[in-house]
Amino acid sequence: MLHYDPPLNFYRSAITPPDDYSSNEFNATLQIYPFRPFSGNIEQMFQKTLLREWIDPRYQETNVAGQPDFRLASVPGAQIVLTARFAENIVGIAKPRMRMVIVAGRPR
Repeated sequence: MLHYDPPLNFYRSAITPPDDYSSNEFNATLQIYPFRPFSGNIEQMFQKTLLREWIDPRYQETNVAGQPDFRLASVPGAQIVLTARFAENIVGIAKPRMRMVIVAGRPR
């Protein structure tokens, strides 16, 4: 079970899933999806597709600009945490995006 504190100064949307938060201070949103079973190489799939097919259609990017910057991160209790920073090209304007995958459960 993933437990987290909702981000401060963010408004939570009533439409779920995913848990959707919008900042009250600047132009930013955060979506949190529940854990799901997965078999295979999650790192390879994340680098190939950014797990776009797991993202609610309201938040899927349509035009990734350039190569994403993939990194490892850490979260207490997680086996591995993968992040990707990338830009979505929206009518010539680069919109920064970040995606994070937290892997918990079975060993890799």
